[in-house]
This record gives sequence, structure tokens and C-alpha cells, in this order.
Amino acid sequence: MTSRSIRLFLCAVVLTRACAFAQPTNGSSQVQQKEAVRTILQHVVLIANNPVPRTGKQLPVNGSWSIGTETPAACPQAVTSGNQLCMRVIYQAPDAGVSCEWVVLLSPDGTSGSILDQNEDATRYFLDRISADDAKPLVLTRRLPIYPPIAVAALVKGDVKFQLVVGPDGKFVGNPVSGPPMLTGAATDAIKGWTFKPLILGGRAVSFQTEVTFHFATTGGPFSSVTSTP
Repeated sequence: MTSRSIRLFLCAVVLTRACAFAQPTNGSSQVQQKEAVRTILQHVVLIANNPVPRTGKQLPVNGSWSIGTETPAACPQAVTSGNQLCMRVIYQAPDAGVSCEWVVLLSPDGTSGSILDQNEDATRYFLDRISADDAKPLVLTRRLPIYPPIAVAALVKGDVKFQLVVGPDGKFVGNPVSGPPMLTGAATDAIKGWTFKPLILGGRAVSFQTEVTFHFATTGGPFSSVTSTP
């Protein structure tokens, strides 16, 4: 994977279409099903420049969404017998011969959710997006930047943010997306020393997108520090 080939986007209009097609099933309400779909849209991004073999074109964003009628095997037994809902969310593009499926566990109050599993089509066409907090346990090694002396002398401070795509093998690609130019070189050198564990969903290692931010702070001289998130 290269930074060029991994140009990611999320089509917000899909949410409106998805919610319009959800019908009550498995004792879940339309509100709960919409939240399950919203969980998917909040946690994945469509991988661009990734054509479908049947059509040779990008996976369309105007497919149909539905909720599975069965209880997925990936749902914890303690959950399925309790008051939480666990359901299969399906995105289908019939003309492309693609059916992406995720298993979503809703929170007890039904206002948020998490992805427990996904099928091969979902893994191929969508990239899981996780927060810096969720990525923290996946960091194997980290390296902090050396504060450039010229930046300290000029009292240049601020955050340098990277967007990373980590593959199933733990290797990543990424570039700084924001930050003071005087600090991005040191941050770029440091991020090369980071390594990650893969994200595991349903026993399968999958790619994921996350952010790493280096925080540079200085008041001049020795009073300088660099920290990171995660």
C-alpha cells in the first residue's frame, strides 16, 4: 500500500439512505438499527482507487443497507441473553456482486456501538478507523522527536499530526497532515521508529486508520518537551 493508493473518503449521504431502508427485526427498533448503521459509518472509511473485479469501478455508495435476522455467532453469549443488542449490518451492491457485513454490538443505552467482526468484502473495500485511545494498546514501540534547537530558539511550538494506515502485518504508511513546518521534519523522523500490532476482528487481522500526534511545547532554552498521543 502507498500513500497515493490509500486516498480515503466517507460519503455522508449514505447514512440518510441507510436509515431510510432499515426495518424492525430481531426485536430491535428502527432507532437501534439506525444507530448500528451509524456505528459502521463512524468507524469505517471506503478505500478509494480499489475497483470491484466485476465492474472495474469503485464500489458504489448508493447500495442498500439491511439488518440480518439471525443472531451472529460473533455476539457474546452474555450479551445476547442480556439487554444489549448485537446485530449484523449488511451493505449490498448487487450490480458489483459485493456484500459487506459487520457484527455490531450496541451499548446498553443504544446510543453507541462497536464492531466485533466483519466479512471478507468489508475488509477488502472498507478500512477500519479507530481513535488514538483505541490505538494505544496496539502500539508496540514508539519514538519521540528530538526538538530542533532552531525551533526552540524561535519559540516554535504546536502539534504535528499524522494520519496512518496500518496493515494486517503491522506495517504502516502515513504523512503529516498538520503542524508547524519547522517541526514536521523531526516528527517524521520519529514516526519511522513506531511499530504496531495488527487490529484483530473476529480472529482476522485487518488494516486500520488512526492518528498519531506529537505535542511540542517550549518556553525557550531547556524548558522544552515533546509528548505523543497515543
